[in-house]
Amino acid sequence: MSEYAHSLKETLTSLIREMAAAPASFVKNPEKDFTRKKKLPFETVMQLLISMGGNSLYKELLESQGYDVNTATTSAFVQQRNKILPSAVEFLFHAFTQSYTAIKDYRGYRLLAVDGSDLHIATDPAHTRRWTPAQC
Repeated sequence: MSEYAHSLKETLTSLIREMAAAPASFVKNPEKDFTRKKKLPFETVMQLLISMGGNSLYKELLESQGYDVNTATTSAFVQQRNKILPSAVEFLFHAFTQSYTAIKDYRGYRLLAVDGSDLHIATDPAHTRRWTPAQC
């Protein structure tokens, strides 16, 4: 992992930890939600929400927990996920993107990371050029 990619990941992880330290404003029932120690604490659920791929929930849970036999169930994940307000993910998005304001933009957009696939930016049919990460 490049130093820049590591920096991005560390910033995101740090923001999630800060949210987890005081989750009351990010959950539906602040007096009750994420107050007990569980297999899926707030920090873990948030990390899973933003890192999951296209596999089934259970496979994503197994992968994230190193295929441990004590991995939380899909039902447990859904229950924990439902305790988190949608505004928590929105807050994380805005806090993360605002932490990188000095990044050069492309047509008004900041490109923080690319997964290696082609990036089709044009929405105008007259503009059909495809951009690869190396060109951005």
